[in-house]
Order: sequence, then C-alpha cells, then structure tokens
Amino acid sequence: MKRALLAQPLRAVLFVATALSCLPAQGLPEILYYRFSEGAGTTTANAASPGAGATNPTITGHTLAAAGGQFGGCLLGVTSGTGLNRVNTNWIPALGANSWTISFWFDNAGIVGTGTASLMYVFGETGSTLRCSINSTSGSGNLGLRGGFTTISTTGGPLLTGPKVFHIVHDSNLSQVRIYVNGVLNVTSNQLLNINGNSGLQVGGYSAGGSPESIQTGTRLDEFRVYNRAVSAAEITATWNMSLTGAPLNALFSANPTSGGAPVRVQFTNQSTSTAPGGITNYAWDFENDGMVDSNAQNPSHIFPNTGASTVRLTVTDAVNGSISTTQVLNFAGLGFIAETAGNGAGDLLLWPADAPLGCTDGYTFISATLPPVVGTGTFFGITLDDATISVLSQPAFVGNFLHFIPSPGAYPDVPFSLPAGSLPGLNGVSFDVVVVYLVPPSVQFTPARRLTF
Repeated sequence: MKRALLAQPLRAVLFVATALSCLPAQGLPEILYYRFSEGAGTTTANAASPGAGATNPTITGHTLAAAGGQFGGCLLGVTSGTGLNRVNTNWIPALGANSWTISFWFDNAGIVGTGTASLMYVFGETGSTLRCSINSTSGSGNLGLRGGFTTISTTGGPLLTGPKVFHIVHDSNLSQVRIYVNGVLNVTSNQLLNINGNSGLQVGGYSAGGSPESIQTGTRLDEFRVYNRAVSAAEITATWNMSLTGAPLNALFSANPTSGGAPVRVQFTNQSTSTAPGGITNYAWDFENDGMVDSNAQNPSHIFPNTGASTVRLTVTDAVNGSISTTQVLNFAGLGFIAETAGNGAGDLLLWPADAPLGCTDGYTFISATLPPVVGTGTFFGITLDDATISVLSQPAFVGNFLHFIPSPGAYPDVPFSLPAGSLPGLNGVSFDVVVVYLVPPSVQFTPARRLTF
C-alpha cells in the first residue's frame, strides 16, 4: 500500500529550518550499433541513437559479407598479428566509473586453444584500458575482459559449440560486472571499473603495441552494440536474439535503479520504437501491474515505497500496428532512502527513508556539509563527521523530530518529511550529504548516504 506524504509537526519544520540555516527501437544503443549489413565496402553505419564517434567508421583489413551473421550481413575477420585490421569507431571510451554495456554476436570459426595462434581481440581501446579477447589465457572458447582491473572471463568455453551472443554489463550501482551468454548469466565479478580511455575504441582488433591479434580469418562478428547504461537482465532476454531495427512496433524500456533498498525513486526511460508514420502515439505505464494506468508520460519516474518484487508494464500504441506491451521485474530489498530538493521537481526538501526496523528505539538523520569526492565513502555511516553532524547529535529525541526521532505510527521515518517550495531560502547551490541511522539495540542499521543540492 502506498504511503501518503504527510505533513510533519511544526516543531520538526522549525528544527530543519534552524539546522540548515546555520550550515554553510526496440530501444537502440546510445553509443554504438554496428549491424554490418552493407554487404561490401570499407565503412559501416553506426545505427545507435544518438550515437557517438564516426557516423560511418572505416574498416581496415576486415571485409563485409552480405550473409553469415546473426541477422544477414556480418564483418568477416582477416588475420592480423599486429592489430592493423580493425574498425575504427573514433569514439573514446572515457566512461569513468559509470554504468555501460557492450554486446556482440561472434563466431570463432572453430579457432580454439590457449596459444598465441588462437588469441584474438574482439575490441579494445588502444591505450589498453579496456579490451576483450577470445581464447588464450581466458581458456579455449572463452571470452576475457581485461585492462586496468582484475580480468573477468567466461566459463564453460561457450564458443566451443558455435556462435554466441555476449553481453558485458558494468553496473556501477552494484559495483559489479556481469557477462551473459545467449541471454543467460555466465559470470559475475564484484568490482567497480574505472575506464578512462584516451584513444579510440577499435572493433575486430586493437593496437597497443606488441602483438594485439585481430579477429582471425573466417571468424564472423555481428550486432556490435555499446550502451551508456547497465542493460537489465529482462532487456537482454528480450533482445539478445533479435535485430533492434527489425520489428514495426517494439515495446521496451530501461529502469534506473532496478535493485537496492526501498523506498526508491526509479527513473524509467522509454526505449520503444515504431515504423508507423507519426511513431508511437501513446505510452501507458502500470507500475504495480494491476491493470491501472499510472502514467502516460514518455519517460516517467515513480516512487516504490516498499521492499519486494514489483512488476512494471509498459504498453505502447501507434496508428498502424495497434498496441504491444512489455514487462520488467524490479526487486528492492533492504533500507532505501529518497532525498530530493527542488532540483528533482519536488518542493524544497523531501526526505523519505525506510520504515524504522523492528526493535528500533530511536534514530538520527545526520547531515554533513563536508563532501567526499564519491557519495557514500565518508567514514561516519558513509558521510563525513563535521560540525553539522555534531549539531544533529545534540538534538533531543521525540516523535516528529526528524533529526532525532522516536519511531511512532504516522510519524517520520515511517512517513516522509517534506517542505514545500520557499521553505528554505538562501540555500541555492549548497550541497549536503545525508544518512538515516537507526538504533536497534544491540545493533545499528543505516540507509545509503544521499547527496542533496539545493
């Protein structure tokens, strides 16, 4: 059941005012999408939207074939022991620690082994910060992702049994890399990658000195896609064996985040496509999958207040093909925390933490004006202990005081704390880190840290 936004006691409003005033296409890939459908020539189109790098990148050494790929044409490999043969994207993967996904269809033409003769690179940044190889140290028929991080390799030699589709997903929210094979999770590595390339990504090979072997003669590459987000398992299942430009009407969306604690605000991004004149004419979002339309916006956001699995349904309609729907399951477990200001489209302040855990005697909403470079990396429950935090520690505990609360039905944190627009003048441009800490003797629990910017 959804919790209503309830006004807090006036005393709590005065506390916050005083405390703060004293403080200083189917959805197309967004980056690259090479379908290799030209059949001949020395360039291939980038069908991504909006796309990055070269619109028609140059192909060196490798050739284009009209058939033999996952969907028609493909890139045919030609052996080069120096990495000369490749597709030059002209896109620099300066991704930082953000989420991203790279996927492709590949057939290694039976070339397997662990020696230099079997090694080949599907893609790589010429500065060696990110590269993907087949065989060799990853094992026969396996794919390995390597660079300035711990190497991640598939298991089971998937390429020993013919062509496969790989999705390499870097999920910054979970500090995790996942590799899927034909839509099925193959390996998970719990590490946060920081990719700061300074030269162009090469596909079908790469050049970083030494012997960066390109994909070899007889191998085939198709459907090379780069997204600027962590593609969900549901989207991978739906799209790994389909061309993203093939159907006249496709329903698809992404959600961020898809997991973590609750309550949580999720931003939905429509990825649906239509070939009908006028395109999609209606979006119908059902966030509870109860048959009731909750939003008709193209890219809405929605607050999920409770833990557990939630099925979200999107139905899109055009004037030619009628309607089509898709669903995605989001799973929220643990303590979440929504902290928003007017910059998020709400009032001056919204603090909505998880309900007080069973056995909680009291708790604090700690505020810090000393911001670490990365949110949540402070040494005091994820924030930095400073004068603002200490001032909260001096607050008396009572029901309705969100800075030092005593849990009670109908009061914070079991209902959110909100201030309407105009309540906090003079804080424009000021940022704070915020965390909610629950005292649950003999333990302490706390939400993720959030950053507020007024």
